[in-house]
Amino acid sequence: MNLPTLTTQAVSEIAPTTAKANGTITAIGVGNANKRGFVYSLTTHSDPGNVHPGNSGYSNYVEESGSFPAAAFEIEFSGLAKNTQYFVRAYAHNADGYAYGGEVDFTTLLEIFPDEIYSPRVKSNKAGVNYDSAVPSTLFADDLTKLDDEVVSIETILGVNVSGPFSTVYDWLLSIWTALFSPTGATYTPDSGSKTVALNVGNTNIHIVSGHANGTAITFTITGAQNNQPFIVSILQGGTTSSTIVAWFSTIRWAGGSAPTLTATLGKRDTFGFIRTGSNTYDGFVIGQNC
Repeated sequence: MNLPTLTTQAVSEIAPTTAKANGTITAIGVGNANKRGFVYSLTTHSDPGNVHPGNSGYSNYVEESGSFPAAAFEIEFSGLAKNTQYFVRAYAHNADGYAYGGEVDFTTLLEIFPDEIYSPRVKSNKAGVNYDSAVPSTLFADDLTKLDDEVVSIETILGVNVSGPFSTVYDWLLSIWTALFSPTGATYTPDSGSKTVALNVGNTNIHIVSGHANGTAITFTITGAQNNQPFIVSILQGGTTSSTIVAWFSTIRWAGGSAPTLTATLGKRDTFGFIRTGSNTYDGFVIGQNC
């Protein structure tokens, strides 16, 4: 007999109910193989020998028919049980019969959020957030470009733009939760004199600035904003000398046509709201002054 010879590679793209089996026909034996596939089961089995996959001892098999030379091949499993170990062998059939590769095992995921998805890779379309291009992703999409786009879409809908890198999906979701619901937001305590306050609205929509007791001449800059994202900036006057705003960030179209004057009353707060309307433009409005 001149049967095919095969190897079975590690299973890839493992998700809760799906996975991709990988094998290689290393030699075809008598002519091309006319069938190839994988057997799999919840229990391990020895090499079945020259038998049909239905008689191999494995409880399941998936198969392709055609004319197959020596080459690598893959087939997706579906309908798997979550968080379950499976045992797999590649097989092929030619005119002389069936042959099987070695056995490998894998375990399906419990949920759709494997910890390994996020880790360092700079996203090309979302500054400041990193992901891992080396790890196949099953979070939302079957490739990282689509994953990047869907993550951006989710954050855009929620009006946040959180900064990474993140080691787990949990960390990413926690950052979004904090940005949406943090009762304190980001705080800034610039020193006296002329100081720049750099607002990162990718981390939170609430920004609280406390002027120095001896007064601060504040110049605002901004990063991390997405179109249609709302956020607020609240400024508290210090103890003995009032602070002033030298310049706001970017181009702001203020309600009423002009930027409001910061209250000079010590110990009082002014709060302003903003919505990003373009790449470097914002609508601005007063929420409350001298509070």
